[in-house]
Amino acid sequence: MKRKPIRLLIAVAAIAVVGLGVVALAGSGDAPAAAVDMHHGKVKFAKGQEQKILNAVATTNASTPNDQLVAEGRKAFRDPSLFMDGESCQTCHAEGAASPDLGTMTHDTQATGAGLAGMTDFDGPRDVPALWGLAKTAPYFWDGSIGTLNAAILRPVRGHMKRFVSGDCANSNTDECNTAAAQLVAQLVAYVKTLDPPATAFDEGKLSASALRGEKIFQGKGGCIECHGGPLFTDNLTHNTGVPQVTFKSPYRAADAPAVTSNDKGAPPPPADPGCTGTPPPAGCDAAPTAGSAFINTPQLRDLKNTAPYMHNGAFQTLEQVVRFYNGKPLSETGMPDNTVPANPASNLAPLNLTTQEMNDLVAYLESL
Repeated sequence: MKRKPIRLLIAVAAIAVVGLGVVALAGSGDAPAAAVDMHHGKVKFAKGQEQKILNAVATTNASTPNDQLVAEGRKAFRDPSLFMDGESCQTCHAEGAASPDLGTMTHDTQATGAGLAGMTDFDGPRDVPALWGLAKTAPYFWDGSIGTLNAAILRPVRGHMKRFVSGDCANSNTDECNTAAAQLVAQLVAYVKTLDPPATAFDEGKLSASALRGEKIFQGKGGCIECHGGPLFTDNLTHNTGVPQVTFKSPYRAADAPAVTSNDKGAPPPPADPGCTGTPPPAGCDAAPTAGSAFINTPQLRDLKNTAPYMHNGAFQTLEQVVRFYNGKPLSETGMPDNTVPANPASNLAPLNLTTQEMNDLVAYLESL
């Protein structure tokens, strides 16, 4: 089966549960924020340990009323005493949102210390995602590497909670520690399932004239709906976004250290489709990633107005920049205020050939979601 072509992958919240703290600001030379443990996705388990914990989650769900799990999960979500450096889930995901003031999370292969030494996958920032509708948006994390919500929530429990990082259950595979982790996973999953996006003009049927025009562009000329369909605007697949790597300052290196260029590989490309040969690829196919870009899990698009920065690595600060990038036109033709957004080199992503008015209308629609 051919994969859908991606036309406008606007990332604010990949449907991922990683992201419980603050790190450096991507794409700028500003002084980085204080470093905290942000590496929750790559947790190491002893042989059979993960499945043992997930089995215990199922047991907890069967033996505990859901209302009780939700109440306990809400408390755990907010309790800084449970987490490394006092950074709770609420710190970056206030009421389930993606807190825009926190910027992006930094991966740094030179980082050392409790919970940090495992950052060996790539150098680069990752955007903090919102948590809306997680039960309906598997797979999880920007690389789509985790298939179930229970397994995804287990990563920050084991990778960011003090008891499992530096406390009595650090590197432990005892029944007591596995049961404790399972109880927290069951509680947090129950609570996260209650998180819905805030009511917006889109929900209330109060779209402006500009947003209504933008909705038609989203569904038609822009082709956005091909990957961003359904109630949460995601097809739950990975696509080549064409988004460039960024230059960033790492909080894990000396203050006077030079900026680092990210090398985020994202998700592995999907298996080759024999019906997708040729350059450019036929309609219904993704092109191979452009140099430095990556395959990324399609994010949901709710509450976009309040959840900057955008894209998996926070490359863009505004929705105008995102639309400009995928439209593929120079600033002189767009009239948009930013002059830092690179041209999109991916031939199957750009240009969208939108006029300035159409781009403004599309942004108005995105801001209404």
